[in-house]
Amino acid sequence: MKKLILIVILLVCADLVESATLQGNIYDFELNKAKNVMITVDSIPKQTIISTDSFYSLELNPGNYKLTAQQLVQNITIASTTEEINIKDNGIYKLDLILFPELEDPPEDIDLNELDENNPDYVLIFSILAILLIITFVIIKKKKKDVKQIDIEKNETDIVLDFIKKNDGRTTQKDIRKSLMMSEAKLSLIITELEHKELVKKIKKGRGNIIILNK
Repeated sequence: MKKLILIVILLVCADLVESATLQGNIYDFELNKAKNVMITVDSIPKQTIISTDSFYSLELNPGNYKLTAQQLVQNITIASTTEEINIKDNGIYKLDLILFPELEDPPEDIDLNELDENNPDYVLIFSILAILLIITFVIIKKKKKDVKQIDIEKNETDIVLDFIKKNDGRTTQKDIRKSLMMSEAKLSLIITELEHKELVKKIKKGRGNIIILNK
């Protein structure tokens, strides 16, 4: 009986050692901190939490997951995002979320066949909606994120932070790497450290990242 209890304890401890922490801040489309956000991840068992202060934290075992965040107002989703995550081993993973507004369906009483060139207001409205729709899909089409939290030498972190400040608190990761002659891997680790300390925010744009100084 004692051996059985010992085996169960070892199995539980092993599971705890392998778990990782996924955490980060949640922002709306204008980069303001978003509150009252429901976070759901398709782990086994499925996890769902409500963030009331724009911060979330989840415990996950190594594996691939899909994370969904929804901002709710009176049980209605007004903004959301979905991320695919790869957890390789235990540790702390940083992933900030940006919520995008939900697109409303057009009113049913509008007959698109009746819209013509003689009604420029409707043409302008639908042109703007089409452009916004394209921009939204381009932004939310992101690759899997796998950012590992590690410590960086303080002097290198300060150098990167000073460079961002000298550029009015906004620059690209590519410009930082070229100006400071750093490798892509080292700079990525430094940016991750600054994000963890909530000194900067990293926003994915195309194939690069925009780094913004937190005020």
